[in-house]
Amino acid sequence: MLKKTLLAGAATVLLSVPAMAADFVEATPVSSWTAFYLGAGIGAAWSDFDTKGKYCEDYGAYCWDDNSYWYYDFKKLFGSDDDTAFRGIGQLGFDWEVAPSFVLGVFGDLNFGQGTGASSKYSYDYWDGEDWWGYHDKFSYEVDNLWTLGGRVGWGTENTLFYGLVGYSWADTEAKLGLFCEDGTGACWIKGKNDDTVNGWTFGGGVEFKGWMWDTVSTSIEYRYTDLDSVSATAWNGDDYWKAKIDQDIQQINLVFKYRFGM
Repeated sequence: MLKKTLLAGAATVLLSVPAMAADFVEATPVSSWTAFYLGAGIGAAWSDFDTKGKYCEDYGAYCWDDNSYWYYDFKKLFGSDDDTAFRGIGQLGFDWEVAPSFVLGVFGDLNFGQGTGASSKYSYDYWDGEDWWGYHDKFSYEVDNLWTLGGRVGWGTENTLFYGLVGYSWADTEAKLGLFCEDGTGACWIKGKNDDTVNGWTFGGGVEFKGWMWDTVSTSIEYRYTDLDSVSATAWNGDDYWKAKIDQDIQQINLVFKYRFGM
């Protein structure tokens, strides 16, 4: 009788082992991309600027947009330019792994640091009827802080995520235009300035790694392209005015470290 009881007990234990093992496997935590995160990083930005100039008389009744005006060479002062800068980035976002390996996310960030811009100067001599005077015209433009609100979609493994992103961006800009500036003092007879916020769209993509350096921090490397609206600076002289219009785009490579809450 005792033998039968022991055999029955052993059989019960052996039959329960697979069920216990299955329960253990199901209870083991699985790494997920779902989390809020706070990020910071560095990057490099390069900008392309396409600038056009225009001179108008009688409040715009007569205008020239090339170098046809006799004392003002638009082609030398205005044109295409580019610039590079080192930038910092601060970021806040949320990712949701809606299905295994499929991730949706939203983010907001500020890109700051060295401004990206362009500047040009055109020197010439001016005859006032009695003497020749040395003058120059100058123009400068700079993009400072760049904000972006956007979303991203990605596909990933347990520790690697490939993603694309799109966002709405706006930037703080400053444009300055100085005309008939004295070579010795730099003082300009005619000048204009425009501090403006311009809007645009950002597109890009990248790859993100979990546990690359720290267990609670992920690391992303991404590329972004931002196309901003045009901005202009106008300098008036009575009923005449000079106008510079700038079209610009910015490309970036960013390295961002993200602390993922609850990872």
